[in-house]
Amino acid sequence: AIWAGQVAGRLEALVKYICTHCVDFPDSFLLPRRPCDSKRTRSRSRSRSRSRRRSRGRKKSKRKDKKRARKHHRAHTPMEVDVEGEAGMDIEGIAERVAGRVVAETWAKRRVQMIFAEEDLVQFAQLPLKCPILCSRPRTPVKGYECMHVQCFDLQAFLHWTASKLRRGRPAWTCPICMLPLTEASLYVDSYIVAILAACTADYVEVQRDGTWAPVPSKPNVVALELSDSDA
Repeated sequence: AIWAGQVAGRLEALVKYICTHCVDFPDSFLLPRRPCDSKRTRSRSRSRSRSRRRSRGRKKSKRKDKKRARKHHRAHTPMEVDVEGEAGMDIEGIAERVAGRVVAETWAKRRVQMIFAEEDLVQFAQLPLKCPILCSRPRTPVKGYECMHVQCFDLQAFLHWTASKLRRGRPAWTCPICMLPLTEASLYVDSYIVAILAACTADYVEVQRDGTWAPVPSKPNVVALELSDSDA
């Protein structure tokens, strides 16, 4: 309405100029000015813009709620994986074949020394003894031949995790620690980590450059005691 009033005013001024300077037109030719309540139209436009902003905000909040609900559902729904279903993986067969591929402990220790040799300034490192997928100690610690880290992950958890990603159409067969591509033939059981898990119950160990290790003591639980008046 405001724009129409402005256009009508400009047209009227143009016609007046033409009538005055160019041709003698009758006064009835002049365009009548349309009455326009500017305050009322401004208030209406403001109310419409506010309603549009409110509707957009409601739609955005609904989308956020739906996204949050889907994320909560995925996080709290147990993972269901078919052994020979849509993923087309024989998990038990792969696990049996990889579990029989155990490297010698001396070779695994030399591999640790080679990893430390890549970093000249690193003298020791804290090694977590938990699988990044299970968040617990791995039953069969494995990793890839191309992986340049000491930490391992659980074999069964990795295969189920890979089958779940394949079933959803996501990129699979990647290391959960360094994200390098893996294959069944590149996985092996690390006897160095197997020996540490068998001899230590701590969650972390400190590994030196020569391959020796020592358990890292966990922090003691600090309990606050309140003294009564009689004890004081």
